[in-house]
Amino acid sequence: MNNKYHFNRRNLIEKIESALSKKDSGKSLKQNLLPILKNFIDDNNANIKELFMKEKNGFYSGELRSKAIDAVILSTYDVINTHAFPIANPTKADKLSVIAVGGYGRGNLAPGSDIDILILTPYKITPRIEQVVESLLYILWDLKLKVGYAIRSLEDNISKAKSDNTICTALLDARLISGDQDLWINFNSAFKLEILSKFKEKYFYEKIKERDIRHKKMGDSRYLLEPNIKENKGGLRDLNTIRWIISFLYQSNNSKDYLSLGIMTNKEASFYNKAEKYFMTLRSMMHYYSKNNSDRLTFDLQLSIADKMGYKSHSGSTPIERLMKHYYLFAKEVGYLTKSVLENIETNNFKTDKSFLKKLVFNIKKNKNGVFEFYGNSIHLAKTEKNIEPLDIFRAYDFSAKYDLNLSNDLINIIKSNIRKVDTLRTSKKANAFFLNVLTNINNSEKVLRSMSEIGALGRFIPDFQRVVARVQHDMYHTYTVDEHTINAIGILRKIDNGELKDKFDLATEVIKKIVSKNVLYVALFLHDIAKGRGGDHSVLGGEVAKNLCPRFGLNADETETVVWLVENHLLMSHVAFKRDLQDPNTIIDLKKRIQSAELLRLLYVLTVADITAVGPEIWNSWKDNLLKIVYNETLMEINGGGNVKSRTVLEDKAKNKLRNSLSEWSNQEFENHIKRFFPYYWTNINFEVHKHHAKLIREADSKGLKIKIDIENLDDQGVTEISIYTQDHLGLFARTCAGLALAGTSVQDARIVTTKDGMTVNTFLIRSATTFSLTEDKNRLSALVDTIRKTISEERDPKVLIKEFKNIQIPSRKDSFIIEPRVLIDNLSSRTHTLIEINSKDKIGLLHTLASELFLMGLHISTARISTYGVRVVDVFYIKNMTGGKITEKDKTDVIKSRLMKAIHEHKDANSKILEKI
Repeated sequence: MNNKYHFNRRNLIEKIESALSKKDSGKSLKQNLLPILKNFIDDNNANIKELFMKEKNGFYSGELRSKAIDAVILSTYDVINTHAFPIANPTKADKLSVIAVGGYGRGNLAPGSDIDILILTPYKITPRIEQVVESLLYILWDLKLKVGYAIRSLEDNISKAKSDNTICTALLDARLISGDQDLWINFNSAFKLEILSKFKEKYFYEKIKERDIRHKKMGDSRYLLEPNIKENKGGLRDLNTIRWIISFLYQSNNSKDYLSLGIMTNKEASFYNKAEKYFMTLRSMMHYYSKNNSDRLTFDLQLSIADKMGYKSHSGSTPIERLMKHYYLFAKEVGYLTKSVLENIETNNFKTDKSFLKKLVFNIKKNKNGVFEFYGNSIHLAKTEKNIEPLDIFRAYDFSAKYDLNLSNDLINIIKSNIRKVDTLRTSKKANAFFLNVLTNINNSEKVLRSMSEIGALGRFIPDFQRVVARVQHDMYHTYTVDEHTINAIGILRKIDNGELKDKFDLATEVIKKIVSKNVLYVALFLHDIAKGRGGDHSVLGGEVAKNLCPRFGLNADETETVVWLVENHLLMSHVAFKRDLQDPNTIIDLKKRIQSAELLRLLYVLTVADITAVGPEIWNSWKDNLLKIVYNETLMEINGGGNVKSRTVLEDKAKNKLRNSLSEWSNQEFENHIKRFFPYYWTNINFEVHKHHAKLIREADSKGLKIKIDIENLDDQGVTEISIYTQDHLGLFARTCAGLALAGTSVQDARIVTTKDGMTVNTFLIRSATTFSLTEDKNRLSALVDTIRKTISEERDPKVLIKEFKNIQIPSRKDSFIIEPRVLIDNLSSRTHTLIEINSKDKIGLLHTLASELFLMGLHISTARISTYGVRVVDVFYIKNMTGGKITEKDKTDVIKSRLMKAIHEHKDANSKILEKI
């Protein structure tokens, strides 16, 4: 070790003893000690960071950091024990051991890691031990060290290790720093005798269960776009889990021993060390460059980390894409390592349940003529077989899907060693038939596809798919890589198909039953994003890929044409539902002309539902659900020739009757007065829950004579807050409402405008806090939110003043690292009665107000607004009329509108930063 980074504790002790011998009598022992320890920590932290930035070895720098902390704790304890609370002849009860546990016990600390210590005592805590421990902890805390601690007797320690798996795991890494060695030896003996020798099987299966729960909590995917590199599937914690289990069962913590114990192959042990070093290096870099020692590799952090770790643009890939692809490859291989090691340990230590033997014998007999054997819930290559033929690779996956069996670790390794042979199967009719069987299997398609992808078989078989493997979608909207999003979408489609998601997707579950060609639907969904990242319109480019692949998969000409159309138009229905005014008859008529057939409509609807839901866990909500249902039902009526007044009247009556049945306390006259307020579109284009909500909101406002009634509801399952505002309609109301929401520190995710025949309006917004602060957790904040909106709407504040305020408001955000060029489109063809203004821009608090205010100041009336937020990008569509109620068709006027809106966006974007104070 370089002397510069060697911790000479003798030198530190000499400085401490020198300071104490000359100590200022007016200062306490702690006051004399702290400056020396602080200088020692600061100097070594600086040296370690310098070395890390030079060598990029997080494992080595973590060891150095741990040794430095050892020196501080050991020296501090010695000083306290000797100088602060000396005792000539300590009894056994006055002795203690200072023990490092957890990551610190392993002797490896990332820059932001907690320093966990255990104070071990022989019996109960004595007054002297309490004084020593208190002094030690306060000095460490005063040094700004993140110290976590526990004080337990030897007996209590063993007892808690038996009942608490987390404590038991922390003690596996226990390491003596200072104190009584005999007590430490006694603890080790008791831990081995009472814990390690008695609970092997219990610990093994509890640790696997704990891992599975953690995976599910963290998103259950290795391919999240902003992964937690410590806790996510395939991350550092999975490597730790392997080591903990081996340590518990074999009392070994050395990867060299893993070979002699037969737990890992030489290649696996080598990868284990490589992966541990990689994750420690990445984590250390993240801690150095994040504000809160983050273990989550967020988009903004990816920018700085990619640069600091030396990633460069290469072969069309950006530094961020290369960083993340590197991470995903490690996460994938950690998955294989975990599966292999745990399967090996389980086979060697815990026998198969006897009740399963009958099934084992049955399956072996059933497949005695094949090259595979089925046992242990896995598919194995028969012992008589030396290698595997290419077609049998896909036959294995067909069996996996058909019988819901995993591929054994040995079989996976054989396939991986023969992976290049998959290239020869691309034109094989049988192999393509096997693939289609897997893709359309309604029991476990996504599970088998994911296995094929992770091994590399899917990318080899379909090179176009390989191009989107680990493809990062750097937009804060998507949660997963392109390949993982696609496989997730297939999984959602499968569950819709077999009825698992009937409660969530009631219409889709019914519609899919009427689809003639399920193969078309599954193939189209599999290919819908296949051309992402190629530099053009991925829908159009994807259609070209589909033309080539569909015949190979065994689809006929008609089926191929349908798949191509679906891939090219897979965004069509969501575009109409989320960006167009569904009250406008032209919207549905134009869509009907594009789709033309009921079968295409059914296919597109189910595909759209699966695609949107697979984007991320919080993307699907009741608003999207309702809008897509409206588009489907209205278009189906048009296609079937039922798009007329009579059909809509039936739907209106049905909606009114449903609402009437839910308002049993209302008189007939009161209900009649209520429904007369609304235009026909209200009953066909808005769902029952909203009808019911509005009825109660309006009734309460009218009964109390309120000019403004504001209602707030937290939608926890969707991660948003719904705010409904009932008031008199007037020019500029929408802009003022947006101003109030922005001034209250919220970001608008969606908006719905409902006007009534008597001049009132119910505007409903889905909003999120601009910070991580929950809008409904604090009553004072909630009250301030309502008060801000009320004052803004009631014109207590001048619009010009508001605009000036917004030019100076900018919330610092992770979104600041993204660059999106704004665009303004003006459309006079999509609507018979309105001019459409579509604005694509980077999302920012107050942007919606800025745009709405600019339209207001130009004398334009907003009839409807459709707000769509896609991570950092927002698409705002306004349906507007001029002062006389007509469209804006003159080119000079549309040019002025576009120019002023672009100017407003740029002024908003370039405004001086100012932190919005909490209201």
